[in-house]
Amino acid sequence: MSALKKLGFFAAAALYFGSLPFLDGLPFVASSLLLVAMGVLMAAAASGSFSAIAIACGALAAFGGTALRPIAPAVAGALMVALVFAERTLRVRVQSARLVHLGIALVGGALAGQLSASFSASNLAIFGVSVVVGTALSALPLLLDADDPLAYSLDQAASLLPEPSRAALKEAAELKRNVADVPLDKDAAESVHRTWDSLLRLGEARARLERTQKRGPNDAAKSVVAMVDQKIQGHVDALRKAFTAADTMKAFVSASDDSALDHIAATGDSLEEVSRVLAEMDEEPGRVAAGGGRVG
Repeated sequence: MSALKKLGFFAAAALYFGSLPFLDGLPFVASSLLLVAMGVLMAAAASGSFSAIAIACGALAAFGGTALRPIAPAVAGALMVALVFAERTLRVRVQSARLVHLGIALVGGALAGQLSASFSASNLAIFGVSVVVGTALSALPLLLDADDPLAYSLDQAASLLPEPSRAALKEAAELKRNVADVPLDKDAAESVHRTWDSLLRLGEARARLERTQKRGPNDAAKSVVAMVDQKIQGHVDALRKAFTAADTMKAFVSASDDSALDHIAATGDSLEEVSRVLAEMDEEPGRVAAGGGRVG
């Protein structure tokens, strides 16, 4: 997840915990809508996208947090943050790390909820500090790495399919994980984005066809399956070529930029010349003294 998206979660969490004491004075409908909206916003920021799971978990988080807050603010905060991070927790690839991610969300959320409730009646400065601290605690799960959302979806689709689409989608998922730092110009980035979306739709369509085939294979479906398999492989090949070309161009540009090398080489030559002159100056008095001795 990029630093900008992490900052977005921090802002959404601060808005949620900071506004809780003031929502009680609003009309019932308005406060309910705001709580659900903030829950969904937090979940989307934690997930990095407005996926269906993130939206559903955000709404559930708002409901659970609101229901439990009057009687157990720590439990409400733990439930809120755990549900907000639920979609991201699923994308943590290692089982032990996934459990740690969940545990950090529960503990951080409990502390954040308790802080928000304990200092809600304090002056604004103290309450503001408690909100910032609680927000930082609730954001602790972001310190653990999670899989890219698209790569995770491609992996999930691949797990439902036989070869050759399984291998193609797994290759695409691995490619997506490794190309975050490959620079693309605006037009190329838009084209690649559309290709990723198209590939995911093809994977989902292929999974539906696979389920249909299991219920009862037919010749028409087989021909469509072959066509979709070919399209999936074609998309993966195109993406691989695009990123390989972009990465090659980046390496070429970096290798062609000799300004730093020329500068340090010139600096080295200059220092070497200064050292040589100083050495000659140091030897000169010795030669003069030796010459004076012979004259005497």
